[in-house]
Amino acid sequence: FAAVGLHFYPINPFWVEFIILLRLFQNLKSTEYFQYMRQRPDRAKIKTEWIEETIRNPVYTEIQVDGRIRKWKLISEEGKFLRVILLEDGETVHNAFFDRNFEGIPQ
Repeated sequence: FAAVGLHFYPINPFWVEFIILLRLFQNLKSTEYFQYMRQRPDRAKIKTEWIEETIRNPVYTEIQVDGRIRKWKLISEEGKFLRVILLEDGETVHNAFFDRNFEGIPQ
């Protein structure tokens, strides 16, 4: 409920989640390419918190030849590995997608 004057109005859960996600996304540095790709239906369902968790606690990390950083983490809700690609600075998200080819940590 939200207090307006002396009256209380119910808050729509959609708007609460929207505001939370908006604040999370504002803190996430990303490229224009990522913002464009995130509009695709298969990418729109990837939660910002999954991306942040993958960046903070990946199960595997590798550096590409061009200096970009790949990080993977299993997203248990989806049963799939999320791959997040960061620019060389290690914090700007360039891409994020469920990687169908990742088979786990190489031995």
